Amino acid sequence: SPFDNLITESLSNTNIYEWNIVDFSTSKPTNIVFGTETLGHNINIIAERQYFYYLIKVYLPILIVLLISLSVLFINPVQLESRLTVSVVCFLALIAYTYIIDNDVPKLSYLTIMDYAILISYFFAALPILQSITAYSINEKSEDRSIKFNNNSKIFIPILYLLSVMIMSLIIISSSENVIGAL
Repeated sequence: SPFDNLITESLSNTNIYEWNIVDFSTSKPTNIVFGTETLGHNINIIAERQYFYYLIKVYLPILIVLLISLSVLFINPVQLESRLTVSVVCFLALIAYTYIIDNDVPKLSYLTIMDYAILISYFFAALPILQSITAYSINEKSEDRSIKFNNNSKIFIPILYLLSVMIMSLIIISSSENVIGAL
């Protein structure tokens, strides 16, 4: 069409925040005819979201807070106050951070992979609180059992987190054809 060069030039000079224009196509509409001429012009634009921003600026800080929260597993189970202080502060920091990033995340009527990953991170940020209380109460009965429980938690909680995020991602990817292009 005679408009292709003009459209190509316009799209190459266009910067859409958080999106990359991958391709476009033009066509004349077939259903709008005025006399012998077709009116209008269809422009189909294929755009992809710049997802790397969300991984670095949104999800990476959440992972850092979660790692700090899980670091309490390396504190002696007898020191309940220290473990709870770090765990609760990290949990509250995670909640506060999600309110801060709320303006950067698109408002959608459905949950994305990142939304699910953040929800899973909430659960795993709260898990060290429960683990610390359990390890402390086990320690009152048997110090050896408490240390064994704590050592097992050091291994299983991070593995369970990774498996949860991976399984959730695979379920969403397999059920949606639009997600695969973004990954």
